[in-house]
Amino acid sequence: MMKRGLSTRNPITNPVAAYRERQSLLRSELHARDLDAAVLYCDISSGSDIAYLTHLTLYWSRGLLVIGADGPIAFLPALSPRTEDWFESTGVFDQVLSSTDLAHSLATIIGEHGYRRLGLLERARFPHALLREIDAALEVPGVDLGGLLRDLRVVPDAMARGDLETAAELAADAMRIIEQRLAAGGNLVEACAAAELDMRTAGAWEVVLTRPATANGSGVILRCQLRDAWIATERLFGASPDVETWIEALRAATYAQLRPGLTADALRTALAPHIAGFPSDAAHWEVVLEAAPDIESRPQLGDAHSLQPGMAVHISVAVWNTTGELCALWGDTVMFESPGTIRPLINEE
Repeated sequence: MMKRGLSTRNPITNPVAAYRERQSLLRSELHARDLDAAVLYCDISSGSDIAYLTHLTLYWSRGLLVIGADGPIAFLPALSPRTEDWFESTGVFDQVLSSTDLAHSLATIIGEHGYRRLGLLERARFPHALLREIDAALEVPGVDLGGLLRDLRVVPDAMARGDLETAAELAADAMRIIEQRLAAGGNLVEACAAAELDMRTAGAWEVVLTRPATANGSGVILRCQLRDAWIATERLFGASPDVETWIEALRAATYAQLRPGLTADALRTALAPHIAGFPSDAAHWEVVLEAAPDIESRPQLGDAHSLQPGMAVHISVAVWNTTGELCALWGDTVMFESPGTIRPLINEE
């Protein structure tokens, strides 16, 4: 069972130069901050950043990635050395040191390369016990680099854009399969199973398909992964005609609001009048505007960044009625190329 996507050994699909360029961008940031190295913590719940930098997938384990400003990229998995061949054959890094004692492995790397000033990428994601051990091992307290790496990912690079485009094609095909099966009288469970099989057969690395309970129609929430890019879409099939008309108007109203500097809060405020006109009672509603989605939670735009040209963003709107049932659902991943140029990635036509 693969818990977090697949990791291919095919070198054609793993462009080493693209990963080295990503590593180089982070190293430039370390030089600008006069840091010797950065340390990234990763596990099954927070593995997208290490995948972005190295193509590595940790599955069931945890580990550290040490990015030397002028030294090697060192991977420190909390596993036995017998897994090193697998990681070396699938990842883009320079050195591996396996041990269940991550703090000791880090101290070894620090001593071997003479690092003194270290930065911790998203310090808040490190387990507290591990942080205490790391702090004790450092001569100089580590600098909290916060979301520096995620800042570098806000505007997707060429490889990420290509992966998003391909994942979007898989997602569009999946949604067509679901719609066709439902129209032919099939049930939602079987339709989603057929769609997931199609995506995985066509090359999706991971698929997450959920079916929320709805007041009318059939709701589908889809996430599709290709490499470290995730596409997201939400649909409500077979809704009543008035709800379908309202969703189409919602889509147009949402796209009309996309402009540089837009935040999630501003989008919620702008859409409030439209949601107030929902065909039935709307007791609660939610608007999401986030950078190109991941299986991990992402900050809403405005928490760290606002909308800017070149970004891929996930937008979704959900409405619940007074009895707590989901009665409207829509979502897309779009490329915000420039003001007035918005390209939905998932084309189901």
